[in-house]
Amino acid sequence: MAWLENYQIEEIHKKFYDGNSHEAEKKQLNSLYKNHKKLEYRKKVQIYELIDEELKNGWVVHSETPGGKANLRKDKLHSTKFEDDVWSMFFNLGFLCLNFDDQFVLPFGKNDNDKKQIDVMAVDHSRKVVFLVECKSAEKKSTKSFRGDIDQLANYKLGFTKSIKQIFGQEYKLKLIFATNNIVIERESADFKRLDELNIFSLNTNTFSYINNIINHYKSSSIYQFYGIVFEGEKISDEKISIPAIEGKMGNQTYFMFAIEPIHLLQIGFVLHRVKANDKSFPTYQRMLVPARLKAIDKFLNDDTRKSSNFFPNSVIINFNKIDRVNVNFEPGHTRRDMDSKSRFGTLHIPQAYAIANIIDGQHRVYGYSLSPLALSETIPVVAFIDMKSEEQLKMFMDVNENQKAVSPSLRGALKANLYWLSPRPDSRMGGLRSSIIAALGENPNFALYGKIKIGEDPAELTLPPFDTALIRNYLIPKATQTKFISNKSNLYDGTVIDIGKEMSKAQRRISTFINRCYIFLSEYYPELFEEKNASSNLIMSVRGTYPFVMTIGYLNHFETMNDNVNYDTKFEDRFQAIQKYLIALCEGLNTLDDATRHEIVSDKGAGHEKFWFFHFQNLIHKKYQNYNPEGLSEWLETKDDETQQKANSLAVKIERYIKKTVVDNLKIIYGEDEWGVECGDIYLDCNKRMNQDMVDRKKKNKPKESYQWTQYFYIIEYKKLIEANWVKEPEEPNEDFETFQKLFSIDSGQGLDSRKKALSWYNNLNFLRADDAHKATKGGLKKAEVDELERIYEALTG
Repeated sequence: MAWLENYQIEEIHKKFYDGNSHEAEKKQLNSLYKNHKKLEYRKKVQIYELIDEELKNGWVVHSETPGGKANLRKDKLHSTKFEDDVWSMFFNLGFLCLNFDDQFVLPFGKNDNDKKQIDVMAVDHSRKVVFLVECKSAEKKSTKSFRGDIDQLANYKLGFTKSIKQIFGQEYKLKLIFATNNIVIERESADFKRLDELNIFSLNTNTFSYINNIINHYKSSSIYQFYGIVFEGEKISDEKISIPAIEGKMGNQTYFMFAIEPIHLLQIGFVLHRVKANDKSFPTYQRMLVPARLKAIDKFLNDDTRKSSNFFPNSVIINFNKIDRVNVNFEPGHTRRDMDSKSRFGTLHIPQAYAIANIIDGQHRVYGYSLSPLALSETIPVVAFIDMKSEEQLKMFMDVNENQKAVSPSLRGALKANLYWLSPRPDSRMGGLRSSIIAALGENPNFALYGKIKIGEDPAELTLPPFDTALIRNYLIPKATQTKFISNKSNLYDGTVIDIGKEMSKAQRRISTFINRCYIFLSEYYPELFEEKNASSNLIMSVRGTYPFVMTIGYLNHFETMNDNVNYDTKFEDRFQAIQKYLIALCEGLNTLDDATRHEIVSDKGAGHEKFWFFHFQNLIHKKYQNYNPEGLSEWLETKDDETQQKANSLAVKIERYIKKTVVDNLKIIYGEDEWGVECGDIYLDCNKRMNQDMVDRKKKNKPKESYQWTQYFYIIEYKKLIEANWVKEPEEPNEDFETFQKLFSIDSGQGLDSRKKALSWYNNLNFLRADDAHKATKGGLKKAEVDELERIYEALTG
């Protein structure tokens, strides 16, 4: 019989936000979450009215401002901070129905006094579960008995359950959580055993940290692992999952093979991560998920253009744990006596219960489906063992990950020719064409590169990726999207031909023969460049030398095509003769490089080495043939010009000095000489950390500075944060000479000045240009147009 009156239910509804039903309340939860993450409270009061009373209540003066006002701060109590953190954990798990303060009270009986304050209440409407959390915190690590508190929860549990069902619905169930911070409840203690008997989940410091770690790695998928932790072994539903399966034996293990919807594995599955929170008596072995892989799997599964191949053919491996009243059972079907296998077909009945299936291999595949609606409609193959010992699970995990060698990039590349040769997708088909060209170069015994390219698993000096990347970019093959070609006059593949197979074969022969002719020329006339003596320093016959040489072949063909000296139908020998003189210029130039330039090229191993090597090759040809000036070369040469780079460095230094002085001077006027630094918040703390670390480092090297100022350790991007935070801020006392940051730093970059973001868009460009200038040793410095942009910014700031 209900004991809550309607008015009581209405009052309780007023004490929590439900963002599932109300968009406004969802925004309130977001705002509340931001406040819960803060370590302290802050507010502004009139000194003469409230300051004395507030100081008695634990507030301290953070700063005083003109006009009789004070900024106050007060650290959160550790107990309050812990309650906020637990609340935030549920919010990050995706709960959008939560209490909004510590005044949430829930009745457990009919009398007026039969009610208790609840620290955290979280409701999952989709699963019909209400969590009530009792939080206990200590400032320092300690041991304490909570027998009285636990017994009290036990007495209230039935009443809480009745209230929950009356407030939310009869189908909702209650889960009590006893959360502790810095308080140790040993697994063998009476308190832990009592919590276990009462089915109250113990959320200790380790488990709390682990769940937050799960949230960081699993993102929106973390809810499944969370339910497995809290409800381990408890039924989701009384109905079992019944699916056709094959029973077999492998070694001393019985296993089952079946196909199942991923949603079932998400609900009943669990991943045994090797972390402190899993303080089980048995081994744990899994690594944390990689969030990027989850997103990649989701994208792969939901790519509409890959309907025929968007699945994973390999099986997920799991182990069903034997748990009281929730065991898996197999019902054999009728088997003919004349069958040639000892395996049996039948029906596998799987209980719907949390964490009964340990995922030994395939966690990324399973949890990748958590982001996709396909989790409800598709089936994935599974190999399942029953009650396998944890040591055996660990061994299987190690065997799978150590002995199942990943497919190498070279082998994947080699297989593309067979996979995509007649693909209806232009981009995939061009991938197949590139693969077949590279295979021909390395596998044709009559070609110069025979046996020199690592095709598949065979060892070799050169690798497939730089050939592939060059063929994507060097105009010999058209660029392509999923649906069309982006053709160029220089392409040696005609995307308009109807007979795809014939054109693919024709293009493969045409392009591979042409490239091979260039390598034969190299081997015959410049053996010192072709013969591989030192792979790390060879400028052509090396992994890093492959890309610029193959790119050059394509660019020279493009140059001669645009000058109408060759075309699509030109024979390969005539095509080679058209570019031969340029190859001679390149090879002669490489052979006569001075030691400093050679060392500069060979030493560049950074992310931009492809561009760096390529333009060095193009410049050697350009020096002899001025009319050969491929796109990007002139700008690249500007980045090598000493005068241009000196001007860039000078401007960058001047701009940064101006920004620093202006920002600091303005903040001092706004907040005062003594308080402005504190108003910088985390930036102030970070700068001091950098300063202190620099002091330590310099002391170790016996190179201390005469004086240290925290303002010397600003990052340029931090000035922007301060400018944005104080965009229109003015001092309390009128100052005729003062100008706001809005007036000082608004520069029209072509977007207008009608918003702070647009007015400061130049700052992002400044940071980018400074980064390039700072890394000119590897990136080549700034182009003239970029230096001009720095000059424009400087003049706009100081003009």
